[in-house]
Amino acid sequence: MKLIGSLLGVLVSSRLIAVVLVLVGLTGTGFGQLNEHDYPLLPAGGWNILGPFSPRGTAMGETVLASPGPQAGYLNPAVLGLVNGSWIGFSGRYSSLSFAATDDLTDTPVSSFNRKSSDFDSAGSVISSGKWRISVGYSIYQNYEIPDLKLPSYYPQVYEQDGYLQRINLAVSTSLTGSLHLGFSLSYFTGDISRTVTYHYGLQDVTQTEDLDIDLEAFGFNFGVLYQAGDRWYFHLGFRPPVMLKADFKFARFYDGEKTYESSGRDSIQQPLAIILGCAFLPVEGMTLTADLSYWGWNHLGNYYYSEFYRPYPWRRRDTVKLNIGWEYLISISRKDPGYSLAIRAGYVFDSQPYNENESGWARNFLTAGLGISLKKLSLEGSAKIYLGSPKTNPFEGNTYYSNTFQLGAAYKF
Repeated sequence: MKLIGSLLGVLVSSRLIAVVLVLVGLTGTGFGQLNEHDYPLLPAGGWNILGPFSPRGTAMGETVLASPGPQAGYLNPAVLGLVNGSWIGFSGRYSSLSFAATDDLTDTPVSSFNRKSSDFDSAGSVISSGKWRISVGYSIYQNYEIPDLKLPSYYPQVYEQDGYLQRINLAVSTSLTGSLHLGFSLSYFTGDISRTVTYHYGLQDVTQTEDLDIDLEAFGFNFGVLYQAGDRWYFHLGFRPPVMLKADFKFARFYDGEKTYESSGRDSIQQPLAIILGCAFLPVEGMTLTADLSYWGWNHLGNYYYSEFYRPYPWRRRDTVKLNIGWEYLISISRKDPGYSLAIRAGYVFDSQPYNENESGWARNFLTAGLGISLKKLSLEGSAKIYLGSPKTNPFEGNTYYSNTFQLGAAYKF
């Protein structure tokens, strides 16, 4: 049986690798969405943000079954059923966000801009009682910080933006049988964006500035199912309905320092339906393979693409599919106690973007990797998520953001 399981593991991983290669090949000729600086609601890392991942989850390709802790409440609350005992965890994140500007007239890169930031990423706790799991957590859900952009003369000269969308989550999971778990979670979203666009008119030697402040608030929920098939297979299905963000905005325009116009009001902006199907497979002792396939309903948002003063989302959108793959191998570092181990992890993210500018589309691709050490009740983890692409040299990826992130975290079981 061990031999059969090993062969199945190799077969599954080989098929996943084949799928990845095909998808990469299909998107290799894709065009980037031009002028991503237009979108204040574009999170660092791309549009399809499900929720915060633990450093283990990030290292394993941001797969849901690789985050069976407080973060599971945001991703698929049924996955809390994998938690044994009660524990607390937290993580921090270092991000390097860049933007490569391309001259549309010559299709050549003209300049690049960078920004680095460090954030307290997430914190939470899981309490276990019989067949029930209850989780509460806080996280930075989406990061809207962008580098200060000084674009070519036919664009506004300077873009400056700061902002976050934070999330507080309460999740509950229960076991119907020993192998079937159901979960539900409720989230409260709150955040703000501060954005300034400055235009310089050289002939008149004058400056026009536009200041935009947006306060965001919303409630959302998601639920899921987790099924364990024997000792080697786990399957999960997660469902996140659309989230309606209330956006209170204030806008002011200045001409050579003198205010010439101001306005305020409220917009309603949706984030899309997301459906996630995934699995985990343990082909041999110490090894875990994970994979997720998710659907994002961007084309079904209605007309939430334009406000009076800004464009929160792309004008023309398409539904997208995202692929995540992860791998982990545990190495025992104590012959006497199996609670001491070292974990080596890696993964891949194929993140198709919702832009509908051409038939081939465009995707962000990432490699992930990380290490973890388990000291019985204490776990220490680190991860890296590296963008695969060359916006500085490839004009097809010009005028787009790209990011690399590094994450550190700890968890304690009590």
